Amino acid sequence: MVNENEPTKYCMECGAKLPEKGAFCPKCGAKTNPDKNSSSSKNEDRNQEELLKKAEILRDKARGGFDPELITQMRAPNKFLDGMRSDGTRLLYDNPVISFFEEDEQPHYLMYNPIHGIKIIEPDGSEKTPHHFEGRCKFLIATDDRVIYIAACEGEDKLREFPYMKIEKAGITNRMSLAKEAGMTSNKLGFHTTDGYKYIFADGSSRPAVDWAIEDMAEYIKEQANAKDVDLQKRIENKTNDFFSL
Repeated sequence: MVNENEPTKYCMECGAKLPEKGAFCPKCGAKTNPDKNSSSSKNEDRNQEELLKKAEILRDKARGGFDPELITQMRAPNKFLDGMRSDGTRLLYDNPVISFFEEDEQPHYLMYNPIHGIKIIEPDGSEKTPHHFEGRCKFLIATDDRVIYIAACEGEDKLREFPYMKIEKAGITNRMSLAKEAGMTSNKLGFHTTDGYKYIFADGSSRPAVDWAIEDMAEYIKEQANAKDVDLQKRIENKTNDFFSL
């Protein structure tokens, strides 16, 4: 007999419908009713609290702004990733974003996209977006030492870093008028590297005040590139516009 008054349960990991009985999800194997009072759960909660406190300190010291939970949580609250597909409830696969920072490294600006990866434009003009529509979330972060791109795809978290001394210029693209009227975020941050490559990343967070946040992030990247490379001004003195768009 099926109890019609019993609410339907869904797996907290993959979202699959759960049977009435059983300790594990038939789709992904996750526990259907984890023991929140176990010592391992308590240790996880304690570690999460410590990470969050560290993230709050980093946020308070940042020139820009970001939610501390974004860099500490493996599972993304819906309020942050309202555009996330149902099969991607986790931000990253292995570790939270904060684990990718070096000791004493200070993040200042953060962009993320639950679906779209970074676009790469090669010196010959050819384009590719290797992490487009793959895996989980993608992040672009400007710290005091470098620009970091993290892509959760193909079952693992991949990191690519761009030292400021290798960045030539940065800027934001123009917003499409229709998207702007609809209140949708279409701003993208792009930067050139000294080897002739261009990189474009779109913010997909639908967060308020995203316009100035991305523009400030682009300005910060340019400032850091200039500070790290004394020859930068010589390379760009003949360029009339540091901003570019696609």
